Amino acid sequence: FGTTYRRLGMYVEYAPRFGSSWRDHSDRQIHGGLIKFSVQTSKRSELLSTTHLYSERSELPGGLNRIEYQADPFQSRRPFDRFDGNRIGTSLK
Repeated sequence: FGTTYRRLGMYVEYAPRFGSSWRDHSDRQIHGGLIKFSVQTSKRSELLSTTHLYSERSELPGGLNRIEYQADPFQSRRPFDRFDGNRIGTSLK
């Protein structure tokens, strides 16, 4: 979504990703977003802001050796392993 009203411009983007791979214990939830603002403060200057947001929670099934893979390629040896991460970054010009 984006719009401009008088001297203010705004843009907002949200891109979620959900799903899993073919292996057990491989679900993931990822949320990504972007927020941008622009304000014309005078004829010769403007204030710009960009904020990026990212959050992820992913299960990690772990690697399999050859014998484990041959027995069941869909199994997970690491049922409690996961990755949780968040990031927020802002720039202001």
